[in-house]
Amino acid sequence: MITHYIPRLLLRLFSTGEHINTYNFLTHSLEYKKLKKTFSETDLFDEELEEQFNRKIEGPFGNLLNHKLLNSDEIKINRQENLLLRMFLLTNFLRAPIVNTDWDEMVKRTKLHNHPSVQARDFLVRHHPELKDVFEEEMPSAANYITNLRKAMEVNSLEDLAEANPEYSISTSL
Repeated sequence: MITHYIPRLLLRLFSTGEHINTYNFLTHSLEYKKLKKTFSETDLFDEELEEQFNRKIEGPFGNLLNHKLLNSDEIKINRQENLLLRMFLLTNFLRAPIVNTDWDEMVKRTKLHNHPSVQARDFLVRHHPELKDVFEEEMPSAANYITNLRKAMEVNSLEDLAEANPEYSISTSL
């Protein structure tokens, strides 16, 4: 099954019909590709998860995007729409195939060796090796890729998000 890690509802905003121009960083060339084959992989996650993305996040977000966010000079969203927007961003980060790997591979593929967050992590691990396990446990990885996606799909409120990981407090008074 072909699964998109960048939803077609976003790709369509930049497409001409069922095709889109993309830039290939490996070959340094522009490519004119079918939407169906752009930002997708075969069997990245299962059909059940794909259906949950569509029903719970992408469909409602598509309605919000098309009927509210793109149609006005001034955007006002309510609390539920704010959560939907956050969930859309969270799930799209978590479903990217680069997250389905370990830290070193992620840094290598993104070429972010000199990024301050990467350097800070490397410094901490170099001087406090015991922190490596903590970082690996908390970072997205191939080992927890599908588990994290399923957990994200269970969140229905900011309170659920706070309860999912009680170590982190989330202010819901905003």
